[in-house]
Amino acid sequence: MIQQHRTVAILCAAILLIGARHDDAPVETTEAIFLDFLDADSAVGVIDSGLYAQYQGQDRAAWDRKRRDRHQVLMAQLTAIDPLALSPDDAAAVAAMRVTLRDHADPSAAFGSDADVPKCSDAGRGDLDYAALRAALVGCFREIGSRLQFENGTIDRGTALQLLHDLEESARRKALFDAFRPLWSALNGNNEADSPYRRLIRMAAADAAKNGSQVDAAARAIGVSTDEVERWLVQILDAWRQASEPGMVEPWDYRHAIGEANRLLAKQIPAAALVAVNDCFYRDLGADLGKLGIVYDLAERSDKSPLAYTDFLARGRRVDGAWHAPVARVVGSYPVGGLFSLNELVHENGHAVHISAIRNRPAFMDWPDTLFDEAFADVSSWSVYEPAWQRRYLGTEAPEPMSLRALHGNVVLDVA
Repeated sequence: MIQQHRTVAILCAAILLIGARHDDAPVETTEAIFLDFLDADSAVGVIDSGLYAQYQGQDRAAWDRKRRDRHQVLMAQLTAIDPLALSPDDAAAVAAMRVTLRDHADPSAAFGSDADVPKCSDAGRGDLDYAALRAALVGCFREIGSRLQFENGTIDRGTALQLLHDLEESARRKALFDAFRPLWSALNGNNEADSPYRRLIRMAAADAAKNGSQVDAAARAIGVSTDEVERWLVQILDAWRQASEPGMVEPWDYRHAIGEANRLLAKQIPAAALVAVNDCFYRDLGADLGKLGIVYDLAERSDKSPLAYTDFLARGRRVDGAWHAPVARVVGSYPVGGLFSLNELVHENGHAVHISAIRNRPAFMDWPDTLFDEAFADVSSWSVYEPAWQRRYLGTEAPEPMSLRALHGNVVLDVA
């Protein structure tokens, strides 16, 4: 009898274990589909950026089909999962995937090809939804921001911002500032109530009221209220006002006023030296950028985004038991050097190192949150304004007050 009871108990335990493995399987399967969707989405993104016509032997149409298919299957998988049957770890994984998916538009409603993506000229259309209007305004930055007319030539937005620190003649700085007018006009018209930018702001406010904003997410990440974050931002601006010289500064002269360190160090940071200095710094930190396999898109190109950014090209995953690390993609244009350009390049590489270091279960193979993502990259990039860092990597230095003014003068523009 005792032996029979033991046999029954063993059989029951085996059934429970089989059931547990069965319950875990949907989450594991869903996570694999999740990675496939994200990688297909990244493949569409790198092709849309203009860096590649094809990625891994497939064109945009093929990757878009895979992206749509994987998203459809993924949403069905998530819907079928019983949350009450999940372990705490699996419940957290499912929640993480849902958070990530909120930042990725449903590809079934996305644009099927480059020809379908709204262009800058579409920004005035009143029938565009939030995603389409954002895409149209991004198009304005690409179509106009990459081709600013200045002194019988064209420059991109990033180069123009660097030059506003450097140009000695106020009249040239004003001419360069005015080169942005076509972009401002495309974005905001004459500041009328139904300009593209003002319509976008109303849509963004409505979306934030429904889904929460990035500011709300940042506040949650550090355990404070959104109102408290707003008070901090106002305090930062007030402190900058008190620390600055009294009197008004023309907008085209502002970057020059804060940019004395840029001009002092300009000869030590030509465009050709940016990548070498950046790589040396990260090697000293223990990150060999070449060995990490980061993909760089730094060459000038007419269809290129005028905004520097870093993103995933491929998520990390296990294949046949072996870990395949994530691959990051860094996008930027640096035809001129300088401290401003160096800071931006080091910042973007901070993101790339961050991406390369993520090693987690598939549900967590994405940016943790916007606040700490940017803070992580700033830890390394703000170092370029430290005199000790400048001595080591540039062979000379700017006085600390001058360097910190160059740093914080650009930070308060983000705050404002």
